[in-house]
Amino acid sequence: MILQWPALEMWASRPGRKLLSFDFDGTLAPNVTSPNDPTGLPPPIAESLRTLARNPNVQVAVISGRGFPTLFELVGFRDNIIFAGNHGVEIYGENLQFIEPTVARIKPELDHCLAVLKKELKHIPKLDIEEKTYSGAVFYKNTPLEYHEEIQRITEPILEQFKEIHSLKTYGVYEVCGATPWHKGYAAQWIAEQCKITPENIFFAGDEVNDEPAFAQLTEGFTLKVGPQLTKAKHAIPEQALMQRVLKTFIEKISG
Repeated sequence: MILQWPALEMWASRPGRKLLSFDFDGTLAPNVTSPNDPTGLPPPIAESLRTLARNPNVQVAVISGRGFPTLFELVGFRDNIIFAGNHGVEIYGENLQFIEPTVARIKPELDHCLAVLKKELKHIPKLDIEEKTYSGAVFYKNTPLEYHEEIQRITEPILEQFKEIHSLKTYGVYEVCGATPWHKGYAAQWIAEQCKITPENIFFAGDEVNDEPAFAQLTEGFTLKVGPQLTKAKHAIPEQALMQRVLKTFIEKISG
């Protein structure tokens, strides 16, 4: 349902420490068409995140498909923030460190899969393959449309060869990672447990189809979809530009 702002204000005003967790691309920052785009946080978002991170009743977390150190660089500061990269399987910050065991074991197969994709797709113009520690992605948002069918014809059979690799196709991107049930929702819950934050005080916002498992998982918390698509999140805002209003609401309503 479309977010009713009084509902967000009421949730932010409830007692107890809050986990405010966010996807990065398309949620805290506008979406990019290539992993090499240098777009970081918009300055107003960065300022609001810094303010929230200083609040002792808040734990800020950025839970993204991006890898490290790229995620650190894009956010631009690390103080009082917990980072979960590679779709939540790798977590660092505030004296926490976690790597999901399955993806660590599968890493050699993932590296092999990405190497094959890189070789077989090297002739496709304006296509980028992002190689991260525990995941990867084939970006073809900038590739001319006449190549899209060829990309699909080459990519999908390769992915099917690797039995411990999971892939998710979104618009102009194949996300590639180890086949593990772990996702951003589990990462948010793990962070909350370490920080002694109750499930109903978890907030998670995301914009893509790969955020839907987290929305389904975090049934006791406040989940927010960014964008107009159908979703399992309890609430939705139509565009990323409204995220600054969400952060301002938290600044005003969560006592420090």
